[in-house]
Amino acid sequence: PIRGKYSDQFELLWGEYPKAANQSKADAWKAYRRLKAPDRQAALDGAMAYAAYIERETAAAKLNPYARPPPVAHLSTFLNGRRWETWNEDDRN
Repeated sequence: PIRGKYSDQFELLWGEYPKAANQSKADAWKAYRRLKAPDRQAALDGAMAYAAYIERETAAAKLNPYARPPPVAHLSTFLNGRRWETWNEDDRN
């Protein structure tokens, strides 16, 4: 079902994904709509693992004055590049 302009699953993905500067929700929506249905769930799972990694590494960087938090890819880049394929359950730990 579509809520307003975006599907509920996309809204969940958008909400879970770490935010990057100048990230476009419209561009991410276009990339998401191009995915086949099975890839949409895999992308959500991978995005959640990626978000956990970003959160963990950002927290660690705050404890080390010489470390920097990892850069966050825009969601559209994450989806278009099929980057979720490199993030799975094992990366959450």
